[in-house]
Amino acid sequence: MSRTARVGGFRATRKGEPAPTQDHVPIEMVKHDAIICKPNRAGMRMVCVVLRVGAADVRRMGPGEQGDFLERYAAAVAAWKFPFQILVWRERQNAKEFVERVKERQRGWNSVGRKDCVEHLSELVGWIEHVTEKVNPQVPIYYIALPHLVSRLGGDGLDKALRELDSRSRLVMHSLGQLNVGSMRLDDDALVGMVHAFYHPSLPVLRLPPKARMRSLMVGTPVTDD
Repeated sequence: MSRTARVGGFRATRKGEPAPTQDHVPIEMVKHDAIICKPNRAGMRMVCVVLRVGAADVRRMGPGEQGDFLERYAAAVAAWKFPFQILVWRERQNAKEFVERVKERQRGWNSVGRKDCVEHLSELVGWIEHVTEKVNPQVPIYYIALPHLVSRLGGDGLDKALRELDSRSRLVMHSLGQLNVGSMRLDDDALVGMVHAFYHPSLPVLRLPPKARMRSLMVGTPVTDD
């Protein structure tokens, strides 16, 4: 038997499995790649989209390059004539890029017959992968949240808000692209995962992924009773 998930309608998928409370989560739903918050006391709702943003390490830039980048960055941000919030997150460091670089270097040494260097780099890769698995190093990741207040969701209220946020997202992504900083807009699944990580930081995922734990936020997500 199945039904459409609703806010507060979380159903345990196995008998005896407690459903985590979501009363403290000020979000009503995740829909159209946007977060729609519960109404405040004045009846206004916040609709928000989130962009994941790349990074530029200004510490590695020369003095002139650094000054030019920061000046262009300040000008880009000044052109955003709407509310935004920069969020700093952390995630597990992925050694894949490093390993690929080392393997490329190995191929270079192998082509000139330097097997000793190839073996040394193989040991280095193994050590890095072991450290990544055991130590779980964390690296910062960056988001930009773009909120927009709406008085009602009915009629064309939500559609107008989403169109405005689409326009703002494109402007921000274009501005960052001019600085060679990549960005992407989070879809529904990524937003739910982000909400889960923020509001349930100590809740282990175990058998249930974030989408299942927060499924009452996912409009149209079926809930199956075993």
